[in-house]
Amino acid sequence: VSSMVAVSDIPDWCFREALGDAGAFTLSPSMSVLAKMRACSPAAHASSAASVPHLFLLGNKDVRVPPSQGIVHAKLLKENGAKAVETIMFPEDSHPLAKPRTTIQTMVSICEFLSKHHPTPNVKR
Repeated sequence: VSSMVAVSDIPDWCFREALGDAGAFTLSPSMSVLAKMRACSPAAHASSAASVPHLFLLGNKDVRVPPSQGIVHAKLLKENGAKAVETIMFPEDSHPLAKPRTTIQTMVSICEFLSKHHPTPNVKR
């Protein structure tokens, strides 16, 4: 969350999430504010999250959560021992991943990822 302050199109959201106060927004947060943002950031939990599979679907034109955030988080998970981390970049899409081609590809990718990492047990009917 702390690394998004200077790169997101909604930097005040970082202050709302970390401090409960979007009005506290500043482009130069104090070290204590940055520490609070870090504490509620996914990056602070990468070591415990590394044990489960992760699929990152990133829009290259995303200005809300720039794709660099997802790429760095995927690397951080791997650094913490994650074995199953997949990243798919959609060059022409943004935050909502709403282009028709992207929608189809995300559905296929999610199904493939779940099938690979969370297979359905054979159930007799």
